[in-house]
Amino acid sequence: MRAGHPLLCAAPEARVEELARFPQVVPMVLGPGGWVEDDALGRLGVPEAPVAVRTPNQATAPWMLPGSDRALVLPRRLAALFAERVPELCALPLDEAAATVELRLVWHARCHADPAHILLRGVLREGVGVG
Repeated sequence: MRAGHPLLCAAPEARVEELARFPQVVPMVLGPGGWVEDDALGRLGVPEAPVAVRTPNQATAPWMLPGSDRALVLPRRLAALFAERVPELCALPLDEAAATVELRLVWHARCHADPAHILLRGVLREGVGVG
């Protein structure tokens, strides 16, 4: 969220519920059936909030925040990274339930049988602890 956002004044225990009052920037994620909204607020038990903007991924979403009262829920490390690099933004820690993120590898079909790509996918899976 932007520095000076009204949510920064809310008591820490009320912040999650207060999030639903603000228009959300919602990153889209590739799911088994196609593109779906990242339901970070749903994982926190927050009722549906108004959607201001949908973005194609988490990397573009923070650029929709400066100069507005929009809010965005991101994994903690990604939020901190953007807050460090974009002076108009600040990160506000939330409940750990929001930190649950499903990671997916996506590649073009022509790379599927490439030995180097197979190796890379294996290294990435090992790095995140997936067999």
